[in-house]
Amino acid sequence: MKVEWISKPWEHFEVKGFVSSEELSTLRDYFETLSIPDGVTPLESIEGKQYQMDGIPDVTKYRHNLCIHPGNWRSDPITKMLCERFIELLNMVHEWNTKYEIHVEYDRIYPGFEGKIHNDYHTKVLAFILHVSEQGHGTRLYENYDGSGNKRTIKWIPGGGGGFFGSRNTSHHRFDTLDDSTVRNTVMLTCRKKENNL
Repeated sequence: MKVEWISKPWEHFEVKGFVSSEELSTLRDYFETLSIPDGVTPLESIEGKQYQMDGIPDVTKYRHNLCIHPGNWRSDPITKMLCERFIELLNMVHEWNTKYEIHVEYDRIYPGFEGKIHNDYHTKVLAFILHVSEQGHGTRLYENYDGSGNKRTIKWIPGGGGGFFGSRNTSHHRFDTLDDSTVRNTVMLTCRKKENNL
């Protein structure tokens, strides 16, 4: 695993070799078992639930995600492997200890999705987005909340990805599939403070 730090528009890092080519192949096979957004069918039609994001109904016709509860990641071999690798990364760029927990989110996003520029919730210490699909665009980073100033898009690195520390004031970012022609598959691994340690 190789980590490269970048300082602008704010400190973040890119990772190569987070998973091996064999592990990436296994991960892609796992994604084949998950629902795939088609840009037409809302997720509530699939799962019988009503979902909204930022007040926009049916946004999940573009984005499907599977969230793993922090206490359950050891029960699935693929998620367990990813979390153990994430702990290795955390020890390289920050630290790992018992006051933290890991959240895992498997994301599939159809072309045409556009998230808003935002900062992270106060419990999020560090986020890493593992790039699974062969093609895609990384997280877009901004100096200012309105998108002005310096900006950068994290490189798309299959089997690797990009990460950054959470901040309520400086880590302005968003993700989208506006320039993509295929479904963007990622795994978001976040290190968060446990609520009882706040």
